[in-house]
Amino acid sequence: KWILVIGISLICVLGFRTALRGNDWKNPTSLAYKDIASSPQDYIADNDISANLISQGKFAQAKEYALQSVSIFPTYVNYNNLGVTMLDMNDYAGAYSAYTNILKLKNGDNYNQVIENLGGLTVVYGNPQSNKIFLLKAVKKYPQDSRLWAYLAFFYEQHDDNTDAKIAISNASTYGYVPPTIYNDILADKPFTLYLGTGTSVEIK
Repeated sequence: KWILVIGISLICVLGFRTALRGNDWKNPTSLAYKDIASSPQDYIADNDISANLISQGKFAQAKEYALQSVSIFPTYVNYNNLGVTMLDMNDYAGAYSAYTNILKLKNGDNYNQVIENLGGLTVVYGNPQSNKIFLLKAVKKYPQDSRLWAYLAFFYEQHDDNTDAKIAISNASTYGYVPPTIYNDILADKPFTLYLGTGTSVEIK
């Protein structure tokens, strides 16, 4: 009987606790705010809030939560969110630093995506010689990555090498989708405007 009473009491206590936690859970973000209030070192909650703010276009606020998350425990995900916020705020040096820091992590993964992010940055940031070396190494390591081939084509176009740009954009179209206007403009050696996800446009001539 005593075992039965104890068991019922335990179930009631756990059920009450679950009910309280259920009231906290309106959505993942509201739960993350609650978690931070009770545990300021919850880097996962900080990162969840950062991701939610990014989805709302609130990049300055998202950056602060991403920075907090990284300062507690750096991971691929929170550094990537930090890079996204800085990229969308046109802080290219900051975005470059965030993405390259991912490559230094022992707990990092999905390096292909990081290399793509860094490849995209070469359109607007970095030393031309270093960018060229990086892109050539990238397509050698990931020869079927359409985006990396496209970034290499943009690099060549930006530096008046249409011959190599045609080869690179043809490789890009072989392995993935390339907007027809961009593909045709490169083949015709015509200038075009590249619209970046950051709200920035770049004239490729």
